[in-house]
Amino acid sequence: MKAWTKRQLEIAGYEFADATIEDVLLCKSDGQLFLLLTLAESSCPPIVGEDYPINQSACEVIMRIMDVVGESNLMEVKGKNIRIAFREITDPITVIGNIIDDVWFDYRDI
Repeated sequence: MKAWTKRQLEIAGYEFADATIEDVLLCKSDGQLFLLLTLAESSCPPIVGEDYPINQSACEVIMRIMDVVGESNLMEVKGKNIRIAFREITDPITVIGNIIDDVWFDYRDI
């Protein structure tokens, strides 16, 4: 798994914004497990992260999100502030970061 830094994301063409995790949903559909984080960002309408199936690496994805947010309980990430990295505001958000520390996670790395 790639460990991103803010500088590497900047070089890769990402922009950044603050966001709040409004909701967390963990559900099963057609034999796959999905994690959905609903995000709100101050300068745009609410952003809903795209569903990413996480069957094979579910524990790793959940633990990485909790690490980035700084929580030991997945349901406690609701209401937490994070940073988002995006190339186009219309693209699904796949990269989230800690609000203070240079700690980032990209769903696509799993």
